[in-house]
Amino acid sequence: MLQLPEGERSRWIDLLRGNPLPDVLRQMAATYAVGRHDLGFALADLSPDAMTQHVQAVWMWDSEGNGRGLTDHQLVEELASLRFQLD
Repeated sequence: MLQLPEGERSRWIDLLRGNPLPDVLRQMAATYAVGRHDLGFALADLSPDAMTQHVQAVWMWDSEGNGRGLTDHQLVEELASLRFQLD
C-alpha cells in the first residue's frame, strides 16, 4: 500500500485543489509507479472525508482509457464531495 511521504502530502493536496483530479491521480501513479489500488488509499490519506465508496471509485476507474470502468467524468462526480487538506 502506498504511503505518501509526509513532506509530499501538501504538494499533492495543492495539485488536487487546482487541477483536474484524474490528471493528478495519473501523475501520482507515474511518480510512485503504482496502480489504482494504491491510488485509492493515497486519495483517502489526502482527504478527511474519504470513505470506502470513494476508494472503490478509484479502484473502478478506467485510468488507462481502455473503455472498462468509470470514465474521468464519472470519477470526478463520485469524488466531488471530497475536501483535500492536511490534518
